[in-house]
Amino acid sequence: MKKIASLLILMVAIVSCEKDVKFNDPAFQGQKDNFLWKADATTSDTLNHYMTINAFHGSEVVSLVIPTPTAPISKANPVTYKLGSEAPVTPLNIADTIKATYSYSDGGVILDYATGKDLGNGEIVITEYDLNTKKLSGTFRFNAKYLGTNTIVPENLNFQQGFIYRIPVQ
Repeated sequence: MKKIASLLILMVAIVSCEKDVKFNDPAFQGQKDNFLWKADATTSDTLNHYMTINAFHGSEVVSLVIPTPTAPISKANPVTYKLGSEAPVTPLNIADTIKATYSYSDGGVILDYATGKDLGNGEIVITEYDLNTKKLSGTFRFNAKYLGTNTIVPENLNFQQGFIYRIPVQ
């Protein structure tokens, strides 16, 4: 009887094992105000030598704007872009062009947050870009300022531990 019970338990254990693998390729996620924020969809557009990566989650949109990579980027030689008050002062005002934004709209309520020249802070680090596959990976973090006038809305929005993984570049 013990052998039958042991054999039955072993068979149930073997049958119940399965490989449930889920790939997040491409992926865009981060900690928004200390809560996981994960994009449902991502897009990228290039215009005038700048790339905009848009990540959508319901009625929320996170956008990152960086110069379009013209050469391969690897983990050994990542490219870092500083945002807002952390951005270097340049004669071309590049701090106004490289930025992170967050927008929420629902039922007529629109909340816009952004980094820019003397506005917020953070960084975008591109760790991989392949010219052949045109896929980009990296990390990001930013503190964006509220652009509206509503006094009951938080003044800052914080994204930390952000990851970009294999986003196709158009």
